[in-house]
Amino acid sequence: MRKEILFAIFAGAVFGLIIAFGVWRANIALKPSTETTTTENTETPTAEFGITIAKPLDTQVLTEGTTLVSGITKPNIWVTISAEDEDYVFEADEEGSFEQEVDLVGGVNEIIIIAFDEEGTSVEEKITVVFSSEFAKQIEETEEDSNQEEATEEAETVRDKVAQKVAKAKNVAFAYIGTVTDISESTLQIKNEDEEIKQVSTDQETTFVKTIKTSKTVKFQDVAIGDFIIAMGFKNGNAVLEAKRVLISSPLEASNREAVFGQIVEIDKKTVTIKQTDDSQWTLEFGKSWKGPELDEIDEGNTIIAVGIASENTLETRTLFVIPEESPSPTPTPSPEPEE
Repeated sequence: MRKEILFAIFAGAVFGLIIAFGVWRANIALKPSTETTTTENTETPTAEFGITIAKPLDTQVLTEGTTLVSGITKPNIWVTISAEDEDYVFEADEEGSFEQEVDLVGGVNEIIIIAFDEEGTSVEEKITVVFSSEFAKQIEETEEDSNQEEATEEAETVRDKVAQKVAKAKNVAFAYIGTVTDISESTLQIKNEDEEIKQVSTDQETTFVKTIKTSKTVKFQDVAIGDFIIAMGFKNGNAVLEAKRVLISSPLEASNREAVFGQIVEIDKKTVTIKQTDDSQWTLEFGKSWKGPELDEIDEGNTIIAVGIASENTLETRTLFVIPEESPSPTPTPSPEPEE
């Protein structure tokens, strides 16, 4: 009898310890942690302004050797437009609007627009246009067709008005640029630099020109998968380009044009070192000629914008622009007190 009592007491004690241990573990699990985890913010500060390009349109085909680049950005800041052969530096107006006539080269033109605020923070936009004087004939023919349509009776239905707007929009020519990935009957499929697939339709009036080494007229059958082409024409309602002219050319080379903003810290015979607001430095190299002042006309401490071909933190400079220093406001001269 005594043994049974002792066993019951021992078993009860063990069971109690198990319950107590379980309660302790539950309290530990439910207790909120007092440790705090800190994360380092590694985000790079971004500009609080941007650039909106009004014209020309990206991938637009132009038939004249100059075009007006216009847009809007932050008011009263410096804008740089870098074209294939020429750079332009100027100031946006009080409303942030800007416009500049830009010279084009024949073929594909990459236009880089960079804006710098007073702290040297920059934003950038790029557009690509194609200058083709040979394409002017196709555009003139399209405009003549459109004028004939506008000379008809005024549209009274919504469908007719929409059709007129579509006909007018078709007067804007565009280019699809990329590598041929598929060919079927009279259609070419290409992949552009953004990895987008584009469709190009052709017909008997489409002109094909091969511009590698020499320029010669070819046929649709001469186009092969893997060829790099510049197709010019008008988009239809399904975003298919109805090509009037197709150039088979060498692939485009990547542009390393860059614009930098900073303060001059050292001037050497053919190099200038500038420091940016983040303390990073650029070395500007100068060849036989460039656009802007001579090196003996600039001073350490000048704030400049330079445009050229970049390689790491070295710039082969082709344009140098010194930002004018603000003239101090004149101190008003007090009026003499009248004699008593």
